[in-house]
Amino acid sequence: MKKYNVSLVVGRFQPIHIGHEAIINKALELSNEVIIFIGSADKEHEINNPFTYEFRKSMIELIYQDEIEKGLIKIHPLNDIGVGNVFAWGDYLIKEALKYTSKIDLFVSGEEAKIDLWFNEEYKKNISFVKVSREDIKISATQLRDYIYNNEYDEFKKYVNNKLHNYYSLIRLELMKSYIKPTKPKIIFEDED
Repeated sequence: MKKYNVSLVVGRFQPIHIGHEAIINKALELSNEVIIFIGSADKEHEINNPFTYEFRKSMIELIYQDEIEKGLIKIHPLNDIGVGNVFAWGDYLIKEALKYTSKIDLFVSGEEAKIDLWFNEEYKKNISFVKVSREDIKISATQLRDYIYNNEYDEFKKYVNNKLHNYYSLIRLELMKSYIKPTKPKIIFEDED
């Protein structure tokens, strides 16, 4: 029997990397069920949010197919609400999670100071918090996007699950859609004599 019933993990996964996996794996280790919220689900094809919700979800599903099939992981979208690192954000997270479960026992995250600003004392009394160290895995999605943008496949491979390696070209194509904006061709008519 695991210590917790339901844990919550929140991330943008733009794209998912081994640091994200460490957080998800810790949640799986400690709880019977993991709810993963894919944040900024309403954002796509932007520099900081290049991938669609469905694309990010499909990457997570590829990595955690067995756990999803067993009902250990459930993935849901989480739209932005336009507030920063304040209690309103934490309140929003919990209210959204309670649409899918009756209680959240555990919140698993990376070591980020902003998370302490998300939850008021009432939540902190009723939910346990576990932070996964970034010291062992020094990668960010921003850095990973830079590797993809610069077509540094060997660097990409170091920081993503090997189940995604064969999809590198597709991931890069999706990323590039955010950087390369289509332009309308200019048609010039020459005078006919």
